[in-house]
Amino acid sequence: MNIRWYCIRGITAALALLMAAASAQNDTPGDWQLLGEGKSSSKSDDDKFAFSIKYNTRYEVQVDHDSTDDFSVMVRDEDKRELTRREGNRSIIARFDTNEVQGGKVYIHVISSGATGKYRVFTREGWSDDPLDRDLDGTYDLDFPNKPSYNGTATIRQTGSSFTIEGRQGTGARALTWSGNGNVSGDRVTFSYRTSKAERGEADLRRSASGSLSGTYNLGGKSRGDLVMRPTGSRAQRAGANNWLDVETPTKFAIGFGGDRGLSGNAEVTIRGSSATAKGENRRNGRTEISWEGTGTYDKMARLLKLNLNIKNHTKTKGFMELKLTRDGTLEGYYQVADGPRKRLVMTPE
Repeated sequence: MNIRWYCIRGITAALALLMAAASAQNDTPGDWQLLGEGKSSSKSDDDKFAFSIKYNTRYEVQVDHDSTDDFSVMVRDEDKRELTRREGNRSIIARFDTNEVQGGKVYIHVISSGATGKYRVFTREGWSDDPLDRDLDGTYDLDFPNKPSYNGTATIRQTGSSFTIEGRQGTGARALTWSGNGNVSGDRVTFSYRTSKAERGEADLRRSASGSLSGTYNLGGKSRGDLVMRPTGSRAQRAGANNWLDVETPTKFAIGFGGDRGLSGNAEVTIRGSSATAKGENRRNGRTEISWEGTGTYDKMARLLKLNLNIKNHTKTKGFMELKLTRDGTLEGYYQVADGPRKRLVMTPE
């Protein structure tokens, strides 16, 4: 009797483990569910939403914000262990699993880094096949077939399924600039824009395997013909080279700091396998403000660089930097001095 009971118990446990493993590997996502709505009342709000979970299961969380300024999404378990964190603007998707989470819920934080206004929090079980970082970021040559005088350039910056775009066409007195916002859904790319002449328009494009975008556009509600956007040379050369930085030789970067026009800098980064070293300086209006050195790790699969900083010429001597290698070859992320605010930065290869 006891032997039979132990056999049944062992078989039941094995089946439970197999079912749990199958659940953890199931990438097919369910339907999005609205978890809650909130409002960032200040530029430093940290709002928290409780979310009931299953053990050994994958989840996606998406936060759509009315503001175009930066915010982040963080998920913690009941032991305050961070499961995931992503930064950006407008719309952010983050993924996490509960393989090592104890308890029946986690907490989703919406943390403002400047964004104020209303937002909505959605969740779903499972992971989609779409990458979180799509290959749209970068600069493009604009080609208007049969209208060469319209040709120009455009720059896209994407977060989640949303992006901002800025363009310039023509030269001299006839130069035209425009900017807008768009969305990505599979291979379809759409955006609306407003020109420097206060005209409004829309574009409906499809993305090809080469990275080019092609389709039609309109202005003032009237169709104006075809548009092709081709990645520029430097970006195209690096397309698909997710880890070009891992060359074991120093790579030089120019640093741009979002929201602080007087601040610039340069850095030198060296990656050797999973180890990273860096050094650089930040300049304000052309004069050195601080210099720094850092050591840390590089996650080749996630293309994520994390550095602990030693800072000179500053009252605070410690800092932290976290950067993501994007498809167009730049490093984007944030840095933090001591327990001060996180600040955005973009490092462009020189």
